[in-house]
Amino acid sequence: MQSHLQFLITKHVGAEAAGGQAPPLSGPSRDPRSSGGELRLVESQQGVVEAIVKLRSHGFDLDMTVVESKKAPSDVFRIKGTTHDQVILAKLQTPSGTSPSSQSDLERTVPVKDFVSTYVLPLAGMVQRHPGWPTKSPLQTDAYQLHMAKAMVNLALAHVSQTALSVDDLVEVCHKPARGVRATTEIAAKALKLVLDCFKVLALRADEAVPLGAVKVAITTGSPLSDALQQAITFYVSPTFSDLFVSPAGAVGYTSVAADANMVWDTCTVATVTVVSMPGSASAKSKAKPKGTEFTVEVPVLLNSVKLEASTELLVFRGATKRKVAPILMTTLVAKRTRVG
Repeated sequence: MQSHLQFLITKHVGAEAAGGQAPPLSGPSRDPRSSGGELRLVESQQGVVEAIVKLRSHGFDLDMTVVESKKAPSDVFRIKGTTHDQVILAKLQTPSGTSPSSQSDLERTVPVKDFVSTYVLPLAGMVQRHPGWPTKSPLQTDAYQLHMAKAMVNLALAHVSQTALSVDDLVEVCHKPARGVRATTEIAAKALKLVLDCFKVLALRADEAVPLGAVKVAITTGSPLSDALQQAITFYVSPTFSDLFVSPAGAVGYTSVAADANMVWDTCTVATVTVVSMPGSASAKSKAKPKGTEFTVEVPVLLNSVKLEASTELLVFRGATKRKVAPILMTTLVAKRTRVG
């Protein structure tokens, strides 16, 4: 076969060198480096293109499964090979689903012109269910469940921010000599509520360190998380503060002495009910009830535990945190010293 192929290629090149014209090849051009691309150089005698090239120009290839387009149900065949102008088919099964009964019925040879007009790829053989469906559909994955849970927490925080009363006339945020918050008037105990305005919700496992100042938030009902994920994950939010986002809750100072604290973390319960109207469900003739979701989130807020006098600095207690310190190994010190030297 190799010498025959080389002979045909040599003949093709020689014909062009002698001023002859190679026969046109139908179908899209192919990169010679791709699978089977070298076969585009093969031509038969009298300028007739080889059957395999014609097959590929119509979307067929060796080992593909085909059926007869005008016969239902049809036998199922495999494209076994080609000759000069013929396609060799091997029967795989009969319309009843059984294997061919006789040896003479195993193969058939069809002219390539008749093949491309008679045989097609079976739809059932082309469409395959993804191995991840439906076990890995979005609602079944941890990543999307966590994404939805974080969205619920953010929505609850937004509801609290929109509902809480303004504190502009009760406190002022300072930045010199140090950042902090002071009362501008006398405030009765539990009358000041600072909402935790923030942008980031953390989902941490038991073995992950909680950032300094982060506060726990919980979805108490309607959680989208699986039972296993609910047991493994705890949500936290951290107060946000910057020169472009001056949030009082993010500027409250900390004290390590519990008796000096005048602010405490408390929780605000946010119950959210959503109603979803899908296209076509709003018809007056439709008796179907609208569908929706309900969930409840416990959102942290800062509350003054005692009466505040004007000019009182707001402080919240923060206990000492235990952080794991990685041991320093001699090999590490040696390596660092070597790089420095």
